Amino acid sequence: MTHQYDEQKAEFNAGRLKAQETLDKMDQIKSKIGRLVVDVSTAEGHQRHYEEKHRELMEGIASRQEEFDRMDKRVREDTAKAESICERVQTQRTVKDLENELKQIEKVIAEEERRQGSREEIVRTYKQLRDRYDETEKTMKSLQRCLVKLGNMMEKRVKQLKVYRQSVALRIKILFQSLLSQRGYCGVMKFDHDKKLLMVEVKVEEAKKTAMTKDMKALSGGERSFTTVCLILSLWGTIESPFRILDEFDVFMDMVNRRVSMAMLLRAAREQCNKQYIFLTPQDLSAHIGAVDVRTHRLHDPDRNQGTLNFDRRGSSHDD
Repeated sequence: MTHQYDEQKAEFNAGRLKAQETLDKMDQIKSKIGRLVVDVSTAEGHQRHYEEKHRELMEGIASRQEEFDRMDKRVREDTAKAESICERVQTQRTVKDLENELKQIEKVIAEEERRQGSREEIVRTYKQLRDRYDETEKTMKSLQRCLVKLGNMMEKRVKQLKVYRQSVALRIKILFQSLLSQRGYCGVMKFDHDKKLLMVEVKVEEAKKTAMTKDMKALSGGERSFTTVCLILSLWGTIESPFRILDEFDVFMDMVNRRVSMAMLLRAAREQCNKQYIFLTPQDLSAHIGAVDVRTHRLHDPDRNQGTLNFDRRGSSHDD
């Protein structure tokens, strides 16, 4: 029995020792599990911390990406604006140097704006002046076209004037020669339109060998007066005037020249009945009194011995 007891006791001790070892191992495992739990909790805290950091970093990256995109867009726009003004300049200068130069330029611009106005005012003034210039240019072009037309019209009218002037001169020459021929004279009229001169040559003798005289002073008073009447009648033929007056045209004429001259004047007056002819002469016009279309006014002879002039109506008139 003792032997069996000892065996059982030894088995019990061995079992208890094994159980104690198992308990010690369990305690070790529990302690390890506790440490693992703490480590897991700590790791979870770290995980949450780093996840939050990761989220913050991602938000920062997204914000920086948006800012980068915005700045990149602005750089591309500013580059396009700058290249529209001038080509891109390759330089080795630093950004600070360029910024300093830019500040100096901005100071100059500010000073010019203070003296001459802001950029907006200058641009507005430029646009106004440009519009005025364009309008003025259009007006100038229109005026130039008008000037060209007027020049062409003037050139055409000058040509027509020269033709008309030659026609009038020829008419005066023919009429002058015709009037002179009524007295047996012959004459020539020469027009110098450039020098604005009129030269008259008359031959009063019937002899054909006699040369024409260019000096009217070489003619007698009656011949010169008759020639003057012929010249005036020739000019009247080309002048439109409602009144035609001659004063003492026959003072130096002889009876023959006076008769022929009066006949020519009356014939011209009758041919142009829409004009009024007035002839003043101290000569006797009794031969013409009684004509239906002639009205003669005769004044009394002045009193040579009177001291003052009498302006009362003293003349008599003959109306026929």
